[in-house]
Amino acid sequence: MSAGRRRRRPPSSAGWSWRSGSRPAGPDRTRGGTGRPRRRSRRPPPPGPTAGEAPRGPRTTRPRPAPGGSPCGTAGGDAPRGACGARRSPPALLVPLRDLLDGDARAALEKEIARLVERYGHTLQPDRRILLEQYRLADCARKVVGVGSVGTRCWILLLLGKDDEDPLFLQAKKAEESVLAPYAGPGPYRTQGERVVAGQRLMQATSDIFLGWERLYGVDGRRRDFYIRQLRDWKGIVVAENLSPGTMTLFGEVCGATLARAHARSGDRIAIAAYLGGSDVFDRAVAGFAEAYADQNERDHRALVEAVRGGRLRAESA
Repeated sequence: MSAGRRRRRPPSSAGWSWRSGSRPAGPDRTRGGTGRPRRRSRRPPPPGPTAGEAPRGPRTTRPRPAPGGSPCGTAGGDAPRGACGARRSPPALLVPLRDLLDGDARAALEKEIARLVERYGHTLQPDRRILLEQYRLADCARKVVGVGSVGTRCWILLLLGKDDEDPLFLQAKKAEESVLAPYAGPGPYRTQGERVVAGQRLMQATSDIFLGWERLYGVDGRRRDFYIRQLRDWKGIVVAENLSPGTMTLFGEVCGATLARAHARSGDRIAIAAYLGGSDVFDRAVAGFAEAYADQNERDHRALVEAVRGGRLRAESA
């Protein structure tokens, strides 16, 4: 290694927290534990060993996990608990794989998930596939997803690049069969994950650069379809309670135009325009549906609160 070049540290998952999704700054990374970066010392390197002193051995680092091997960086996934770093997760919402399975079952699923990441890369565009190949799977956890997807399998994957400061979080979410399949028949896609990705790419102006699909065999031997994307793609939403009436109107127009564009990209825009016509009949129908839906939500919530107060249901805070 030539002088002046710093040795790159292989990535490891030590120190990452599943609760915060970040690596906490410790005393070795900050000055006085205040979170402020510590200035690098300009002191000369320490002198070599003196007479009678044993020479210092090479500095050891944790090896980079190989594709298809154990994400914890150990052979066969038999590392003791905590070998991948101390990660804490809220009960039932985010559970690391090592807390779900043990022994051969965990090792087999770890290798299958590592193969999923490798195979899924072939569904990406070439430039994005090359970017993904610079990362290696370091850890994974099962996640409980939103209301519309509760009960479906979802995995959170932590990948690391050149070191611990170069993370990539992916979400592998199970793709179910379309609700229209019993009536319209099967589509032209080989897997449900490919169908979901094709629909998103068609409707969205710009999709996640890591949006792809693949199949995964579970510990029960069943094959399931998944689509993969970044865990957080920086989407945002306006807080409606903070908007003025004029701004709310503008926001509604932008949302309507975005939805109309998605339908125009995926359907027959001429037929849709002819069906809507030039009157406000459809506009009023949509507004009436929205108000009725909001009223139904309020009634459902009141019924839920009454059931909890009456002891018919038990509510627990997360």
